[in-house]
Amino acid sequence: MSWSSLPLASVYDALSQQPRFGGPNDDSKRAATFNTLDVWELTSSSWTRRACHPNDLHPSTTRIILAPYPNPDSAKILSALLTKLHIPSDFAAERPRSVTHSIGSRELPDGTVTVWFHTLSKNIQKKGEQSNLVTSVVTRIRRQGQSKRDLSPPVPGTDETWARSGYCLSVMPGSRCPTLVCFGATKDVVERLEVFRGVCEKGSRVEREVLAEPLALLDLVVEGAFGYVDERVWRMCDRVYPIEKRVLLDACQVPAAAKSQRNSFALLHNCSKQITHLRETVEGFLLLINDLSEIVGTRNPSPDDTDGEIRKLLLDNLRHRRSLFNNLRLRLTSLQRRVDNSVGLEFNLVTLQDSATMRRDASSMKIIAAITMIFLPTTAVASIVGSQIFTTVFNEQSGSWDVQISPLFKVLWAVAGPLTVMVVAMSAGWNTLMESRSRRRLSQDT
Repeated sequence: MSWSSLPLASVYDALSQQPRFGGPNDDSKRAATFNTLDVWELTSSSWTRRACHPNDLHPSTTRIILAPYPNPDSAKILSALLTKLHIPSDFAAERPRSVTHSIGSRELPDGTVTVWFHTLSKNIQKKGEQSNLVTSVVTRIRRQGQSKRDLSPPVPGTDETWARSGYCLSVMPGSRCPTLVCFGATKDVVERLEVFRGVCEKGSRVEREVLAEPLALLDLVVEGAFGYVDERVWRMCDRVYPIEKRVLLDACQVPAAAKSQRNSFALLHNCSKQITHLRETVEGFLLLINDLSEIVGTRNPSPDDTDGEIRKLLLDNLRHRRSLFNNLRLRLTSLQRRVDNSVGLEFNLVTLQDSATMRRDASSMKIIAAITMIFLPTTAVASIVGSQIFTTVFNEQSGSWDVQISPLFKVLWAVAGPLTVMVVAMSAGWNTLMESRSRRRLSQDT
């Protein structure tokens, strides 16, 4: 589509922008330094692996290219790769937007067929692992002059890294040999492609099926991506289980539960957040598989697949991949419910602790009130007698003490009595007013 194509300068700008997710990696720096990419090619004898520039790619050969994900280091060589393979500029335009799910297909007038998609997944590291990516990002920020105070410590159990990948399958005109370009492929995808390389030989049945239906290579990518996401989901399960167990043990110790319960709320919230990210990844792959199946079903049949048998096999494989990701979605749903149950139990435990504390405080207040009531008459008599209202005079004739009452004694009761009645009346009136307002508000709400 000529109207949606971007000029070469705009493509380079899109590839050179800083990624929203992730950070610099060694593959990008190596590609920028040596100006080469990791290329696997199927020759007449076997698969060969070499490092070459995009302009040095051999025509008419099945190949897999492992390229770094676009960033300022690798933008120049990746721009040359997109130009060499006639990859649409839409692939580069999606990159700075960091989309979670996208898939596109294009068949140009010259016969070039291209299918591409992007994936985004939250990393869940094993307990005790340290992220090199986080370390490199922190180092880079500090080198740019940002204060160390601005780098807040991470929340326990938090992994701030993401796996961002892009895959593009291209079949050049005049050649039935596909080229699969993997931008920032995960380890599981690379391992699955290595297995494919071991069984795909020149003239073998596997090669004939791939030449008849090149989109089968994208099925391998989806299979490898499932292994990556499945491992992260199990790691999330391993992270939730000890927190869940600790909450249950605390529940057995009520009312004297552990004092570290409130720290569990942060961990449980973080687990819930990461489960949400994983669920978003699984939902994205399900949409991706649905769209890929639609692309496979609507493409023109290949001359080598006259009966459509290979296409049927590919659609069956994609249907199986869909069921696997549905299984991950069910597991994440169950895991989210376990986290919600733990949060509810933790909240109830904290409520019980607070209630026990309030009961202890109420008992203390009752004791204080009882002591006050016991000594209140004595205190009142001592206050009145010790004032200037009562005076004592020693009578030398009788040799005794005489008590004289001041005229202010009548004034004391004349003032204190009405004040006491007024305070009690104001308190009762205020309580009545508040209760009437509360009843009126409830009646309006209902």
